[in-house]
Amino acid sequence: MTATMSKAERILALLDLGLSTGDIASIIGCNSAYVRVVRQRAASPDGLTPSDRAWRDRNPDKVREMHNRAQKLRYDTKPEARAKQRETNRLHYRKRAADPVWAEQNNAKKREHYRAKREEINAQRRAWRAERRAIVAAMVEVANAKA
Repeated sequence: MTATMSKAERILALLDLGLSTGDIASIIGCNSAYVRVVRQRAASPDGLTPSDRAWRDRNPDKVREMHNRAQKLRYDTKPEARAKQRETNRLHYRKRAADPVWAEQNNAKKREHYRAKREEINAQRRAWRAERRAIVAAMVEVANAKA
């Protein structure tokens, strides 16, 4: 074992020697539960324990958030990952833009969004106008009552 090995790698090397969980925990200086977890993860084809899998099933939003955070970190810190992502995006959008069906669908979607936004703004304006009319009517009523 070398000093550059991770704790999990050292545990796996000691497990290969046939040492017990308690012996490995005392040699490495960790909890015996951690040794059992490392052994479970090594035996699993996807590197997850059953409890890891159950947590992921219960928390899909957190898993997606962790994945997105890892991708963003990779994009921010590794120039080759950033270049690869940019090239993929460039090829994808060039291919999509050349497709007339996609262009029409995209334009229709943009028109629909524009119309919905315009209708929302007009509804707000109508509400503001009604509110202003109500305020003016109240002011006129107060002025007539004083007179």
